[in-house]
Amino acid sequence: MRRYQFHLDSTSVQVIDEVAEFYDLTRSELLRSVLDKITSEYSQMVRVLANTKMLKAPISKTWLDMCGAGKTTARDVSLNVDDIYLKDSTDA
Repeated sequence: MRRYQFHLDSTSVQVIDEVAEFYDLTRSELLRSVLDKITSEYSQMVRVLANTKMLKAPISKTWLDMCGAGKTTARDVSLNVDDIYLKDSTDA
């Protein structure tokens, strides 16, 4: 298992924490479970698109567009990542 860091807005963290508490899971366990399910579904989509030759755009871009990922108004996140991380850890 590898460690990755990503940033979530406080509303998402609140919802994740509530769901994790309901299912008696840690935040990390819940996020891993959700990401595992998404990647499983994504790999099935890749196979279907490849088999039907419907692939006209890069799948990663198509998938990101479908779920709205990768769109953010945040700028220079790498410059203030420590501030974001520290703020997130104090919100918990």
